Amino acid sequence: MSAETVVAYEDSFRSSSAVREYADGFGGGMFMSALWDLEKEALARSQVLARANGKGSYLDFACGHGRVSGLLAPRFTSAIGVDISEAMVALAREVHPTLTFVSGDITASPSVLDGRSAFDVISVFRFLPQAAPNVRLNVLRKLVEHLAPEGILVINNNANRTSALWPALVTRSVVRRESVRQLLNRRTLAHRHLERLLADLGLEVVEVEPASYLPETIARRLPRRAWLALERRLIRAGIGASFATDQVVIARRISAS
Repeated sequence: MSAETVVAYEDSFRSSSAVREYADGFGGGMFMSALWDLEKEALARSQVLARANGKGSYLDFACGHGRVSGLLAPRFTSAIGVDISEAMVALAREVHPTLTFVSGDITASPSVLDGRSAFDVISVFRFLPQAAPNVRLNVLRKLVEHLAPEGILVINNNANRTSALWPALVTRSVVRRESVRQLLNRRTLAHRHLERLLADLGLEVVEVEPASYLPETIARRLPRRAWLALERRLIRAGIGASFATDQVVIARRISAS
């Protein structure tokens, strides 16, 4: 990662209180908790991920307080979560005492992973869309280096630009009288752009599961139960997953011929 990105992230989650406030956002009754329920359902629907159960090694990149690790790590024979925030890792260890978490930046120092280098499955949640383009590319390159041949990369694109998210952002920008520069600086990641990035790095998208279609500005105005019911109805309707605001993208590393 760039030094600026590391400092910004570490500054945001340097104190235990800031970390706990973030983690509490995934507690019962909160919007992020409901969204996480939808993301867990997307992961559960993945046939590719299901076939990886009970074998191999797993890395949770930018693991935060261990939310994704806690769900996926038990499926594998070995697992490790890594995050550059020491406070995040400390909370992850507290919440999931039986799992392994380490603090450090694997893009700058691979030794953080204690010699582990080839993982069968790597997950990266709530990171890539918010990262600057150069950081995003650098992280993806490093993750591919740590991926075993035909290994699986599980990506959460929670800000898909080619969805209802972008019109919602434009509308909000107009209401707030923001400049075009402010609008364009909002961190999003178009699904097609993500596919191209992965293809350039030798990865093939093999599955895309929708988690949510409605942008947050609309979802937060609905009663929780009504919103979840509507999202699940849209998912059952078979609307293209590439148009989901929040999606789980699963890609496989292509073996060299």
